[in-house]
Amino acid sequence: MKKDKDTLIELLANEDFRKWILEPTYERDLFWNKRLENNPDKVELVNAAREFLRSLEYRKLTLKPGDKDEILSNIIAQTSIKTDFSEFNYKRKRLKPTKLFYKIAASFIIICLSILWWKGSQEEINDKLTIINKENPQGRKSSMLLPDRTRVILNADSRLTYDSDYGKHSRTVRVEGEAFFEVQPDEGRPFNVISRDIMTTALGTSFNIRAFAGEDRMKISLKTGKVRVKKLNDSTAHEQVLDPGEGVLISQSGNKMEKVRIDPLIAFGWKDGILVFEDNSLKELVVMLERWYGVKIKVTGRPSTQWKVNGRFENKALEQVLNSLSFTYDLEFRITGKNVELKL
Repeated sequence: MKKDKDTLIELLANEDFRKWILEPTYERDLFWNKRLENNPDKVELVNAAREFLRSLEYRKLTLKPGDKDEILSNIIAQTSIKTDFSEFNYKRKRLKPTKLFYKIAASFIIICLSILWWKGSQEEINDKLTIINKENPQGRKSSMLLPDRTRVILNADSRLTYDSDYGKHSRTVRVEGEAFFEVQPDEGRPFNVISRDIMTTALGTSFNIRAFAGEDRMKISLKTGKVRVKKLNDSTAHEQVLDPGEGVLISQSGNKMEKVRIDPLIAFGWKDGILVFEDNSLKELVVMLERWYGVKIKVTGRPSTQWKVNGRFENKALEQVLNSLSFTYDLEFRITGKNVELKL
């Protein structure tokens, strides 16, 4: 337990917090989101600090490395809103803050006098949480049980991570790529999946998340139960509640969510070894085959027609799939170990 409570002043002075906002990494994201998860009443405070650090007036200052930290330190050191930033000289340039910058700094000093950051009753989070990482390369899928006996089927070219105290107070995992979940019911501890900046919450259900890097949209598909999908750290964002047979398409920015009906074969077939194409372009076909079979594909020549590949292949070898495609498209292929050449 922490005896001394951190004020917002100390939050702004926290270098790791500022780096989380301005230079986020996976580890920082895990740590600070964990703190927010255990302190939901502090979300607005964090959002205020985030708005300040991301403000145009803060970001557009032309300063050498470390100068912004010095400015923040001087803001923090003041006890009056009459701070004169023009007194601070720098080797390269004199800072010329705008009225808006003065106003923001003054507002934060006033806020800091009255708002506390962490409640003393909250359990302190260890900065060195162990991150458990489960990762599949291209061409390999895997099935696993989490500590609470939730079953996860992880697709190829995908990663699942969670911290070492999973299940102790909460159940939260992160996914990059694609995974199918069969969640063990626990009403006291909802199951959360974070992918990009989207959180999917379930009690006892089965659902699929597809969020591969490079794809324009991520997709969440519900098989059984009920899930809630919303954007992280944004209380004003629209959320979607899904029933079985429904899915949600989410734009790259996460600002647009579109509820859709799903085709169970397309949404869930991959976990049973069923490769499904639906109006896929040549480029999409190559990416899917590389991921599925763990190969590197080189395309030579030019396609004679625009490819819109459709088909279903259940536990088929790559050669069988390419043979089938060659009947529809003007295609020749050569497989040499993990290297594949497609001649168009």
